[in-house]
Amino acid sequence: MKRILKKLSAILITFTMMLSVCPVNTYAIDAFYYKYVGNAWRYSNSSSSSSVDETSPLLSDLEGNIYYRSWSLRNSSTDLSTITVYYQNTTKQTRVRALNATQKIVKVDDTNKIVYFASPLSITYNGLDGATNAESNPSSYYYDEGVSSFADPTKEGYVFDGWYDAETGGNKITSIAAATPEEITSGTKTASAVTIYAHWHQAGYTLTYNTDGGSEIDALSSQSSIVFPSTAPTKEGYTFNGWYSDEGKTTRAVEGTEIAEDTTLYADWQKKTYTISTESENNVGYLQGGNQYQYGDRVTLKARNNYANWKFQGWYQEGSTTPSSTDAVYTFTADDTTGTGYVAKYSPAGSFDLTVKGSKFKLNSESEMTNNNTYSIDSTNNNVTVHYTDEDKSFLYWVNASGARVSSNKDYTFNMVCDTTLRAITSEGDINNANVIFMSTFKDGGQVVSESAYTTDGTSLTGDDDTISIPNAPSAFGREFDHWAIGKLDSEGNYVDSGVEATAANVIQAINNGNRSIVIAPVYKEIPKYTVTTKCVKKADDDYTDLSQDKTQTVYSGAVTTLESTNIDGLTFSHFENANHEIVSTNNTYSDAFTEDTTIYAVYVEDASSKQASVNKINMTVLKSIDSATGKYKLTFKATYAIDESKSIVARGFLCSTSSSAILSYDNKSNLMSYEWTDSSPNNYGMIYNLKTSDPNKKIYIIPYVITSDGLVTYGGQLSISYND
Repeated sequence: MKRILKKLSAILITFTMMLSVCPVNTYAIDAFYYKYVGNAWRYSNSSSSSSVDETSPLLSDLEGNIYYRSWSLRNSSTDLSTITVYYQNTTKQTRVRALNATQKIVKVDDTNKIVYFASPLSITYNGLDGATNAESNPSSYYYDEGVSSFADPTKEGYVFDGWYDAETGGNKITSIAAATPEEITSGTKTASAVTIYAHWHQAGYTLTYNTDGGSEIDALSSQSSIVFPSTAPTKEGYTFNGWYSDEGKTTRAVEGTEIAEDTTLYADWQKKTYTISTESENNVGYLQGGNQYQYGDRVTLKARNNYANWKFQGWYQEGSTTPSSTDAVYTFTADDTTGTGYVAKYSPAGSFDLTVKGSKFKLNSESEMTNNNTYSIDSTNNNVTVHYTDEDKSFLYWVNASGARVSSNKDYTFNMVCDTTLRAITSEGDINNANVIFMSTFKDGGQVVSESAYTTDGTSLTGDDDTISIPNAPSAFGREFDHWAIGKLDSEGNYVDSGVEATAANVIQAINNGNRSIVIAPVYKEIPKYTVTTKCVKKADDDYTDLSQDKTQTVYSGAVTTLESTNIDGLTFSHFENANHEIVSTNNTYSDAFTEDTTIYAVYVEDASSKQASVNKINMTVLKSIDSATGKYKLTFKATYAIDESKSIVARGFLCSTSSSAILSYDNKSNLMSYEWTDSSPNNYGMIYNLKTSDPNKKIYIIPYVITSDGLVTYGGQLSISYND
């Protein structure tokens, strides 16, 4: 018995060492047998001998007449393992079962008396992060079986990319190969616990860009929100105007907006506009076709073919020495190759007639000539200088046949390109007699606004005139008339602003000072320009999110400007707010006369029920000026309003008073100065209030009002203002 236990101990030590180096468990049967003798199992170390110290009745008769019995192998008094033997009475063979519940017999080598056992190897699934693993995926495997395939887990909002052997990157794992016991024990193959990682990408939709004939942009797959291409598309003859979310291009797309389906963005385009100017190199004139054209428009330039002593050579783009066309009528299509300036060139072919109307003058330094003479000028030598020489008269300037001033110099040099008439304008009379000429500008080429002769007795006007007649000033875009100024001659003989305002008193004084000719021109002041920014924001509770849809305009100070909301996909326009986040309009438009750089917020909400209820608002702007004719102060009031669009306007106007105790309300209208408007100008109106005083501290109290069809009177803020405020 001691020899048997010693032998058994050696067997178990061999088994333990093999477990430590590979997952294959082996048990050497050697010469030990379990035999069924009579009604009991017998354990012995040979096929012939038997022992009676391990007896036990049969435990069970399984299907197929397989009998089994479990035995505890012991080393001295310690249980080492449990071994179960099978006996099939039809073959009288014995079989050995696993030593514990999780192990399995892989192979029984009867020849070498070795049993190969396999323990289960764990499979760990990482990277699930809230995903649901497939129930069919095993938690362990036996090396002799492997895993034929792994099922896909599921995760809401994500697409499964596969199982991998690393958290990021790595090799894709689709199965675990099986191995034989001999491959494992020899080291040809290995088997161990496995950890695999689920890889995912966020589920998304295809984002397609419809460029409407522009350069193509590849679609993006697996997108969850709107993404604008880093480079805008291009299209010949058009300027890209942004992306829209609908084919009708009524709603601008907003980058970052979430999408829940395949989405197409539509490019919007604006036709390019080309400004084409025409000129004649030799001022032959009568050119047609200079204008603004859009891409694809037909452009027709017309010039005189052969006129007077000039022969048409061709149309040339500015800077080019090659004609675009030698036809006087030149038709082409406006596109990106279109030039901005075209010159009609002519060559001389004869002579021109020059008629000079002046008391005394010289032509090209020749002998002095007299009034109303006509001369023939060779077109091949057409540079002409006319010099006024009459010292008995005060020369003012030269005018052409149309009455336009062409030069303030006595010496006028020019190129003749057609028959020409010149007339010398002079001032005659004694010291108290003068021509007063109001011009549109001091510069050559200005038009005469009015021209009158005045006489004084050395102090005041005499005759039928009791005052100097001052005309209305010509308008100038982007500038505001300030005053008329008396001109003076500079060192080159050109009229410039003398710095003296042309009031009636100053003009009379200039006549009394001996000026025979007084040239007056308007002085303008630049109207300040300001930047008005409409910033689109989404409002939730008291938080504002910039939607990156800013619109910027440059406006003239005091000019009424109307801002409009725009459609933004997925949002509802609510109202406009000023920089202090005060509501200024609940309509889709907001008008005001801006007098500084201003930011207005166009506020949007996600839920239409959160839209701001209608609010009536009136804003008022005040501009100040002085009437140059009277020297009196005046205030200009402009009111802009935003009234609920569902209501019509019954009346609108201003209530005014010079009394601080007056109650400025429509109910008290009969006791106030009232100015009411009935015209249809949308969203704004105005008035000019003359203070009728030179005292800049005189105060006026004013308030604007609007009455709507529901009888509601809405007032703007009351102002108490003087010119000095």
